[in-house]
Amino acid sequence: MSRVNRASRPLAFIVIASFSFLASACSTAIAHPVGNFAICHYSRITPDPNIVHIRYVLDFAEIPTVSEKETLDPDHNGIITPKEEKSYRSKRLPELLSGLRLEVNGKPAVLKLERCDIGLSLGAGGLQTLKLSMDLSAPVDGGKKGRLAMQRYWEPW
Repeated sequence: MSRVNRASRPLAFIVIASFSFLASACSTAIAHPVGNFAICHYSRITPDPNIVHIRYVLDFAEIPTVSEKETLDPDHNGIITPKEEKSYRSKRLPELLSGLRLEVNGKPAVLKLERCDIGLSLGAGGLQTLKLSMDLSAPVDGGKKGRLAMQRYWEPW
């Protein structure tokens, strides 16, 4: 019986090492499903009788965040001051809003920025990721059925 135990030790080591490797590879893949060069866009449109609410999110992976931080953190000290964030908003938000279109029954609707949040998070390899979230609204003619269409004409800077 001791011969079987000794013989199975290398096999057990290989199995455990393989599972450890696969587990670490899977956790990396799950953390970045579209890669660290991506800029993901998300739009949630919620129609109400007199107003349309839109939640628009840009999620910058690590590499685009490095580029974007040139504008967001121009002194490169790693701290986003209120002044830097205000400057970033005044430059980027008009560009973003000019590239979003909402149509109600074939007619353009005027989008109003209600709120904007900017946040940095730790990503892969010690690099940061950037998430920019905007809450927008547009008045609509209440009580009528209609068609909503949203398009994005914005491209990364």
